[in-house]
Amino acid sequence: MKKLFAILTITMLSLSIASAQDYKWAVGARFGGEMGGATVKYNLDGVNALEGMLASPWNDGFVGTVLYERHIPVIAEGFHFYYGGGGHIGEWHHKFSIGVDGIIGLEYRIINAPLALSLDYKPVFNIAEKPKFYMADIALGVKVTF
Repeated sequence: MKKLFAILTITMLSLSIASAQDYKWAVGARFGGEMGGATVKYNLDGVNALEGMLASPWNDGFVGTVLYERHIPVIAEGFHFYYGGGGHIGEWHHKFSIGVDGIIGLEYRIINAPLALSLDYKPVFNIAEKPKFYMADIALGVKVTF
């Protein structure tokens, strides 16, 4: 039984390493939602990533966000489900903004092309000024990978 467990564990680790993110950096934009803007992603090890976003919500200020993300291969080659969290700081609707962000999404790295497309949901909880939870931030991401 221990041998079977060890073989299954090694097989699962091999598969997850083989289908890990195959790029180190991605730079692009996030369209839609209130927090659309520029984005940069750095893959730490193929499963864990850091993503920075600079948004200008409806040209009504700016918000910088940093997120830690965890990627899991799903569906087929090139597809990854990801989730994570982090925080933001900036000026939003002419008020100081600082808070906590979450993210959940699906990314597709186009095979044989340096492009990644993503669709994500990013809820935000502002803690400055009037604490408020914002749920409506669904966006499409387009990134160049290298």
